[in-house]
Amino acid sequence: MKPNWFDSASVRGSDMAGAQREAVGRNRSSCLPAVCAALLLAVALLLPGEVRAQEKSAPATPSALQPVPIAVIDFGWVIRESEAAKGIRAAIDARQKEFRTQLAGVEQQLRADENKLNTDRQFITAEAFQQRMKALKERASHAQRQAAAATKKLRTAHDTAMNQVQQELYRICAEIAEQTGAGAVLFRSSIVIAVKTLEISEIALARLNERIPAVEVSFETAQN
Repeated sequence: MKPNWFDSASVRGSDMAGAQREAVGRNRSSCLPAVCAALLLAVALLLPGEVRAQEKSAPATPSALQPVPIAVIDFGWVIRESEAAKGIRAAIDARQKEFRTQLAGVEQQLRADENKLNTDRQFITAEAFQQRMKALKERASHAQRQAAAATKKLRTAHDTAMNQVQQELYRICAEIAEQTGAGAVLFRSSIVIAVKTLEISEIALARLNERIPAVEVSFETAQN
């Protein structure tokens, strides 16, 4: 039975796990440690729940700022709906597809080389077989390290870009609080019910889109 180099992976992810399979006898089973999920799962980037959460309708808000004792904002919704965050997600998804394509090619080559080694086994000495198997294992380990580096690069690029959006939104919240005389700005997730005059989400989103309509995503932050 051919070894399954890659376990199926959900984009919403789980932790990377690799289970090594030892070479057994002289049968046709795998002579390499499986890199199960180490490559394709590694780049199935698990983005923060706030970014990947299901879209929901906009909260009801007044058309203009009014004096209020406190203000309420659906912070996660504003971030998700912002033009900058949408651009960040698109850039991350595009680079993720590139990594997955590259690593799929690595998988295919490793599998082909493993099959050839199994075919050649009966014609080469035990020492030669062990040398070639060792080299193949080293290539598999290298591919595993590349996958981990790709994951780190994607996560770091995402987090760095999103942090710019979040920091600007915090500044906007402070600005709106000062303009409305609000003594505090509360997350909507912590409020059971609030009158619509306290809601500033739509206004905050409009200002956020105006201030930073796009954010450059740098993939050079995390080095291999």
